[in-house]
Amino acid sequence: MSKSRTRRWFQRWHRRVGIFSALILLLLTFTGFLLNHSNDFGLDHKKLTRSQAAVFYLEQSTPTLGSYLPQGWIYQLDKQILLNSQALQTCESNFVGAVWIEQTLYIACEETLHVLDKELRLIESLNARLAYPAPVYALTDCGKLCLKSAQQNWLYDFHSGSFKKTALAPSWHTLKKLPEELTAAAPSAFSWERLILDIHAGRFLGAMGVWILDFFVLLFFVLSISGIYLWWKKENRNKKRRNDIKQG
Repeated sequence: MSKSRTRRWFQRWHRRVGIFSALILLLLTFTGFLLNHSNDFGLDHKKLTRSQAAVFYLEQSTPTLGSYLPQGWIYQLDKQILLNSQALQTCESNFVGAVWIEQTLYIACEETLHVLDKELRLIESLNARLAYPAPVYALTDCGKLCLKSAQQNWLYDFHSGSFKKTALAPSWHTLKKLPEELTAAAPSAFSWERLILDIHAGRFLGAMGVWILDFFVLLFFVLSISGIYLWWKKENRNKKRRNDIKQG
């Protein structure tokens, strides 16, 4: 292969690979810009929905049951208790249910009871150390708050803050199936900042994605060297041509 043909092949290779690599570089530049201004755009607080997260990450557990109240659905997502998409409190144990009684919202989990006012502000949280009869498996409105533990029913008096055994056997509140549109829109554990960071680092493709990104980093290096080489060769040709013109 002649030098001119080799040079033309090398130039075509450099241009084609350069165009493809430029697309990756544009992606890295754009994601880098977003990460640099993550706080300004609120990306660290905005969560992907479960359906959005499922596109990029392994499928997560999706809430299926909740308590329906006039204000909407209360349900548990991971350790978070939500009203529709609004975070209320956290529960380390399973969500049991929620009821309104006299403008007070009671959110019961097996090991914790959260008491909120009508503005959804926390009044108190109770656990076994504060006489909560954990584990609790059901609750209901029986004039006051009734709770069901393994072998006993309990009556909670909000004003005295005490739990008393009761012989009442009320109809217990049961969780209902959440609407599909709510489960699809439920926030995931992943923020937009996390997604953009994983795209920027190639991690959204798994371990292989990191290697692919490393390949392009090496390719950028090779393109830089080849670009310098092509410029140097062109400068030498131009310099030689100018010398030939002067001598001619």
